[in-house]
Amino acid sequence: MVFYELIARDPQLSCALFSEDDPRGRRVVRQQYRPFVCPRCGKVDELHALAQAGVPQMKFSSGRNVVSTSDDFKLCNQRFIDGLEAAGITGLAYLPLDSPQGYFVVLPTARASVDEPTAGMVTHGERCVLCARWRETTVGPLCESIEKPPDERAIFSPAVWSESILGVRPMFLCAAPVAKAMSSQKFSGLELARAF
Repeated sequence: MVFYELIARDPQLSCALFSEDDPRGRRVVRQQYRPFVCPRCGKVDELHALAQAGVPQMKFSSGRNVVSTSDDFKLCNQRFIDGLEAAGITGLAYLPLDSPQGYFVVLPTARASVDEPTAGMVTHGERCVLCARWRETTVGPLCESIEKPPDERAIFSPAVWSESILGVRPMFLCAAPVAKAMSSQKFSGLELARAF
């Protein structure tokens, strides 16, 4: 099955969802997310943090429909949401940011199973004994390891995400009909790249 990855092509915003600069200029986890930090590896449980502590106040400037934060989360504006809805595309949830620009954090509601032995993921460092997350992963999961979702009109996310040393790197995929429908919308800041 051929999948396409949704990539935000606007230059990354210098702001992050889960961290901020302290008065000394050091990058630290935002206060509201500190209860969700693994005491062993120091990574934030991002999805639980957003669900329980909500979204942070953020200030940034962009005229794009889709942008990426410095911690690799996608943000979108209302035009993107309306365009997907008009095209009958499902699989995403949107958390409104407390920002004057009217952006939303994009989260997957459709998750696809991954056959981890064939996912092709390369791990670096050790796996945390408390939260079971790898320090870092590269490559994958490969498309051949991802179970095709039942709804062909859904944007979906593999159940296993890549990890950077800072946290998860959410991946959003879609089948060719969805990619074609999105291409016709001409969303600024969005690239649809064939996933491997």
